[in-house]
Amino acid sequence: MPDRRILMVTRNFPPLIGGMERLMLHAYRELSQDFEVALVGPTGAADYAAGTVYPCPPAPLVRFFPVCVLQTRRAARRLRPDLVFAGSGLTAFPAELGAPRSARLCYVHGLDLVAPHPVYQRMFVPALSRCATVIANSGPTAALARAKGVSDDRLTVLHPGVELPLEVDDHARRAARSLLGLGEHQPVLIAVGRLTARKGLLEFIEQVLRGLVARFPGLVLLVAGADPKGVVRGADMGARIVSARDRLGLRDAVRLLGPVDDTRLDLVYRAADLHVFPGLAVAHDVEGFGMVALEAAAHGVPTVAFDVGGVRDAVAHELSGWLVAAGDYAGFRNVLTDYLSGGRTIDAARCRGFAAGFCWGSFGARLRAICSETIERCRSASSSRSASL
Repeated sequence: MPDRRILMVTRNFPPLIGGMERLMLHAYRELSQDFEVALVGPTGAADYAAGTVYPCPPAPLVRFFPVCVLQTRRAARRLRPDLVFAGSGLTAFPAELGAPRSARLCYVHGLDLVAPHPVYQRMFVPALSRCATVIANSGPTAALARAKGVSDDRLTVLHPGVELPLEVDDHARRAARSLLGLGEHQPVLIAVGRLTARKGLLEFIEQVLRGLVARFPGLVLLVAGADPKGVVRGADMGARIVSARDRLGLRDAVRLLGPVDDTRLDLVYRAADLHVFPGLAVAHDVEGFGMVALEAAAHGVPTVAFDVGGVRDAVAHELSGWLVAAGDYAGFRNVLTDYLSGGRTIDAARCRGFAAGFCWGSFGARLRAICSETIERCRSASSSRSASL
């Protein structure tokens, strides 16, 4: 058993579904290679974690926070962790209240820095400046952290990782399309992620997709994702997309798959010709990185994306896809048209080569090194303070 102990505190963990949940699951697994890891996480997390789990109800937030503090305090007393790892800015403050004497590290993702609620900005965000280390998921997220008072000597960038499928070939593609009820030669676009305003799917359907369908009969957009749970404002995006789809006569061209598990998501990626990421620059909401673009590249599928937030760290222009100036729908449409008509191409091997640089093994090695360095730095600081007394 490792003699160093980490307490991970996060709301984003399976059985909840999403990119951050996959990221935290992999972080947990990678840290468990060198550390004894206990988890304060959502109810049901014990089905995915090998170590001790202290469950919290993930929703509503007003219930999650006090339970998270109590469970963190309970876990910290029992484990006496060398490091408390907050999975996002959302849990940095509860982690501080629950384990005030422990060294703390927080992984930030973008939205958790700019969420506009005044209580969150006055109480949660300042807790980041009291963490020994803050990991940002992209360069743009690091810039947001600096603007919130996190000093460069405690800030580092670590991009999320990706798993490379063992087989990406025409046979796997045909099989995936058959299982999803798609034709072998049918043009297939995919969009993956929670249905929020910043994803830009509604505007994409209205301003781009209708023209593409007229140009490429049979084209279909598969949408894997659903409205986020526990959100009061903007929780009706799925219904708005369905309304726009039907109003524009695109019922056969837009298929909403709802939330999908990893197995079905793998089929979606394998079936795709292109992944679209038409994100918007939304006030108080940002795209911190864009894991789905990396996952698409790992399957040999290029991404066409607006250059917003941290997406530029997840898409290599003309290597794993194309970045289009934010809001340039004509430019977005032109790239899609050129690709679908054969006017521009990106080889699947080039996409996978780019994604290989973000493999989970490399992510894990770097994450373990950051945590080890943080522990040693905090121990040295503690020893220096003791010696001066």
